[in-house]
Amino acid sequence: MAYIKKWDPPMAMVYNNLAAWKAICLDIHQNILDAGLVQTSTPGQLNISAVGAIPAENTYAGFIEYAFGSGDPLQSTLPVVMKMEYGLGRAGLNSSTSIGYQANKIIRLRPTFIVGTAEYLVQAMPQSYGSTGSSNITQNIGKSFLFYDEVGGRFSLLYSVGGVIAGSDPVQPGTYRGAISNITFERTRTSNVPDGRGIIVLTNGLTTAITTSNWQAGAMYGENTTILSYFLSPTEQIGPYRDYGIRPGLTNIHYIGTDVQVHNIYAATPYIEPFTCIKSYVHTQIPFEAEFDVAVGPGDTRNFVALGNETGMFVDRLSGNTVSLAMEFE
Repeated sequence: MAYIKKWDPPMAMVYNNLAAWKAICLDIHQNILDAGLVQTSTPGQLNISAVGAIPAENTYAGFIEYAFGSGDPLQSTLPVVMKMEYGLGRAGLNSSTSIGYQANKIIRLRPTFIVGTAEYLVQAMPQSYGSTGSSNITQNIGKSFLFYDEVGGRFSLLYSVGGVIAGSDPVQPGTYRGAISNITFERTRTSNVPDGRGIIVLTNGLTTAITTSNWQAGAMYGENTTILSYFLSPTEQIGPYRDYGIRPGLTNIHYIGTDVQVHNIYAATPYIEPFTCIKSYVHTQIPFEAEFDVAVGPGDTRNFVALGNETGMFVDRLSGNTVSLAMEFE
């Protein structure tokens, strides 16, 4: 059985607020450790509690490394480590640099993956979800979900799903709405058994200092709102690739008989390989936080939890925010 947890973050992120930044960073850090990942002995790692001043925007206070636990049978031959940098950044509702359209000076996470001895930097988080600036913003802490299968080498953390962060403009505060963390990574598989080729990683498309795209009135602006998938090995990176939420029938076919369709999301390794602990579904068909069974293989039915469509990750450019994510949850 995997480690699973659903919980409320300690508080909502507040613009340029050290207490909120530290509370959220400490909560993320402690929950990763509680799940069973192990902090490495690499020198120079961040002590979040000792941070005396919030980082400058687009900078990081430091990093912490988290390794798969010893119960992962491949960790001794192909070690996998996530190096998470904890910093400050900006998430916005569009490409405008006006503070009125962005939540600035908020938490920024940036994971680097170490596979064997090779290091690969992937995208920063969070990513915005909303549509337009508004003067009537309600702070919301969102809901957090964590899955870690140590034996299988699989990890997923979506932190503060649906959380709302207000910007600094008192007249028209821009908002970030989505998940502070939306990172999933797992070992590659052969016949559904972890192998030693590498890992596949699923994250959002934030590649610059601020987000440069979002959904407005049902239309997608730019490309960064879509998911990115990677294959990372000791010798190569394949990707990032967009639009790998391949779903037969797109949003026109919600059911097979009376069963809601739940679809795989893929990475290229270089052949197409599905993520096993994250799937997609049409968001109107399953309520947020609802748990349901998915037949993932012959004689193999597993429990999943619906994460909704406020994760900051949209499956593909055709379907966008009409599609939600589901996390394995047993």
